[in-house]
Amino acid sequence: MQLTFWGVRKSTPTPHPRTLKYGGNTPCVEIQTPEGHRIIFDCGTGLTHLGKQLSTATPPEGLRLMVFLTHFHWDHIQGLPFFAPLYDARNQVYFHCFENQGMTGKDALGGLMLNPYFPVDMTVMKGQKNFYTVGEETLQLFDVEITSRHVNHPQGCLGFRVRAETGVFVYVTDHEHGVPQFDQNVRLLAEGADVLVYDAQYTPAEYRSHVGWGHSTWEEGISVARDAGVRDLVLFHHDPDHSDLFLDKMLIQARAYFPQLHGAMEGTQVNIDRVRQVPTFKSGIEQRYCQRVPLPQPLAVRLRRVGQPETEQTELQDLSLDGSFFLVDHEWDIGTELEVEVDVPAGPDRPASVLRVRGTVARSEKQQEKTGIGVTFRARGAGNQ
Repeated sequence: MQLTFWGVRKSTPTPHPRTLKYGGNTPCVEIQTPEGHRIIFDCGTGLTHLGKQLSTATPPEGLRLMVFLTHFHWDHIQGLPFFAPLYDARNQVYFHCFENQGMTGKDALGGLMLNPYFPVDMTVMKGQKNFYTVGEETLQLFDVEITSRHVNHPQGCLGFRVRAETGVFVYVTDHEHGVPQFDQNVRLLAEGADVLVYDAQYTPAEYRSHVGWGHSTWEEGISVARDAGVRDLVLFHHDPDHSDLFLDKMLIQARAYFPQLHGAMEGTQVNIDRVRQVPTFKSGIEQRYCQRVPLPQPLAVRLRRVGQPETEQTELQDLSLDGSFFLVDHEWDIGTELEVEVDVPAGPDRPASVLRVRGTVARSEKQQEKTGIGVTFRARGAGNQ
């Protein structure tokens, strides 16, 4: 089973250089089942880009797409008027959503394109549209089983669990912790999941002034993951005011409590295959910026905690645009700020020098008798010896 994140932001799209890494489109997650069927969760602005890709590969008989909506708030449906497959008469799109105070999914989604809010109505969408009401139930769909439960959000919301022979994916966005009935629903959905995507819009400090807004924190996501025995936790539904740098720092802090934790990032693909045991995460941006390239020869390195005189000797064996990985004798806590000095040997047209950078420990894990630490860099400069 393969997941693709097309939109990970909440409330409003945030296209800006400061959100380039994680992305600014509102929620949309696509699943390809082991047999190759497509299931779409939520229809935020990320749906627009998914639609363009699907339109370039539409078979002669058309597409058969299953869509599950968590709820009808703007950020989860605003991509629908721009979803290209809905304008192709060959396609069939099946919407699954709950009835909200007597309003069906067809009523709610049709309201998106009413005068004076949109220049045309839904009749211009020639694709076949089918609407189904779902509640707390389990559906067998293609080669997967989908279970839905109510979670805690103003006007209501559903969370979903997708079980395939290759593993379990759980999607819980727009949930506020604190109501026992709904908190139990979340844990039932997440039980033994390979990947849990969870609403972590607020930091614990931010949440104190947003009680009742319908969203949660990374702390609560970790609590759910531990209680339910989740393998990998993905923080999702990023606040539009949270920049890439803010999210990087938040993830470093959160990983100190739950190492198998990730930030949802547009373009990321996750493969769930229990034969391989561990879900694999692959992002276009991560491949460009975080792929480590081996050096022709190891370089001597000294690591020092900021403001501390003690140093630890190690080697730099590979390097990425974002940082590197070191084997050290002592343990380093995630989030530790450190000074890194790299001895750069002389070359044919340059003298020997020392490259100095400041970094942050982003990962820490045992590697037999040593500790492996992943360090992200911030350049400071170089000086000749």
